[in-house]
Formats: sequence, C-alpha cells, structure tokens
Amino acid sequence: MVLLNAYSQPGKLEKAEQVLVSMQEAKFSPNTVACNKLITGYGKVSNMFGAQWLFLNSPYDLTFYD
Repeated sequence: MVLLNAYSQPGKLEKAEQVLVSMQEAKFSPNTVACNKLITGYGKVSNMFGAQWLFLNSPYDLTFYD
C-alpha cells in the first residue's frame, strides 16, 4: 500500500498501475483504499478517463455518502 501511495503522484502513475497489477497477479486483491489512491492520482494529472474507468470497473463500492 505504501508503494501505491508513493507512486500515485504526478509523473509516477505508470508505476502505480504496475503495483496494482502486481498485487492482482500475487492474488492480493486491492481494496477500496488502493483503488481510491490510484483514482486520486489520475485526478491530479487530469486523467479523467483513467479515474472514471477505475471507478466504474472496481469490484468495490466506491460510492461516497454524506
């Protein structure tokens, strides 16, 4: 999770994506926090397509409630 957080910064998103894939290949299912970190990273670089794709395709309920 620490690596995912560190790589979810502008200019390092490709590494964050690789970490997410590595987690899945190791049979470690990324949780809501991991998905949100990457979505936030996409938002920081204005990659709304990537953020929306991950939001819509995440197996987790990423809906926010008031």
